[in-house]
Amino acid sequence: MDILIPQIIFQVINFLVVLGLLTYLLYKPILQIFKERSERIEKGQKAAQEAINQQEKLVEYEEKKQRELEKKIATKLEKASKEAEEHKARLMEKAKVDVDDFIDKQHKKTEQEKAQVLAKMQEGLADAVVLATEKILAKKLTKQEKDTLVTQQLEEALQGM
Repeated sequence: MDILIPQIIFQVINFLVVLGLLTYLLYKPILQIFKERSERIEKGQKAAQEAINQQEKLVEYEEKKQRELEKKIATKLEKASKEAEEHKARLMEKAKVDVDDFIDKQHKKTEQEKAQVLAKMQEGLADAVVLATEKILAKKLTKQEKDTLVTQQLEEALQGM
């Protein structure tokens, strides 16, 4: 086996031509594709990081708003509680006044009824005393005698009560 220099040179030239064609047709486009893909990945990572940052800001904002809302609710609840207590106190005072008025009215009504009953009792007692006296004495009493007798008997009856 002999080494033929022209054939080796021809093989080297063929190899270089094939290498050049492969580099130009395949290697450079593949490198370009890898470069573009790498850029897209970097953009995606930046966009993802921005989205994460925005999400964190949004969460912070929502938490801040939630705290503010809770403060407002607590303030309104406290205010409503105070108003309810004031309203309760006013209602209790009004109810106390109403009860006192009712009790006073009932006392007055009872006193009036008592006075009416006493007046009827006095009338009945006076009539009974006059009739009993007339029967005992078997005579009719004059107006003055009736009044004197009734007054005496009423005083004795009232003292006995």
